[in-house]
Amino acid sequence: MQTGLTAEEKEQKEQRVFDEAMRRVKESYWRDLRFAGHQVNVQVVPSGRPPHPYGQDYQAVKKILGKSARQLSLQHPDILQLKQNAQHMDRRIGTTIFVKCSSCPHCIQNPIKTSPELMSTLRSFPSPSPSPSHPGHFTTYKESLQIPVNPCQHLPLYISKGFGRCAEDKYNYLFTSKAE
Repeated sequence: MQTGLTAEEKEQKEQRVFDEAMRRVKESYWRDLRFAGHQVNVQVVPSGRPPHPYGQDYQAVKKILGKSARQLSLQHPDILQLKQNAQHMDRRIGTTIFVKCSSCPHCIQNPIKTSPELMSTLRSFPSPSPSPSHPGHFTTYKESLQIPVNPCQHLPLYISKGFGRCAEDKYNYLFTSKAE
């Protein structure tokens, strides 16, 4: 509410207010936060700083994916890693699922460390589908488990444009543009 501040000064003051608010929430509301019987370690990322997921790794991936197919093909380590990832990826609208398989050398050397039931659920994770009982809404997670649908089946926008889902043996990818 102060007048006469530069844009930079105003932004710095807002960041301090947000930081103090998050500190207070952490200390008062989330002090004894537990999930599934375990203490949750709450971390507050200060305002104005990029969060950890968008650090150097993000920039490296953005740089690689911003290259043309020809440039990528010339970089053998990068393209091989991308192909490896694509074999374990199921890309849908709003969701990208990475799941270990049981046949490639990497997954054989690094076996699944979680329950087979969880991996089975992840491999068959349902896609959004219109609700038959509530027009204009989508099914709930529980309902979608009971009504199996093909991933990305209900995408009239992309289907009308001639895009869609590539579901080969190794690649499950939803194409939403000509570039992809």
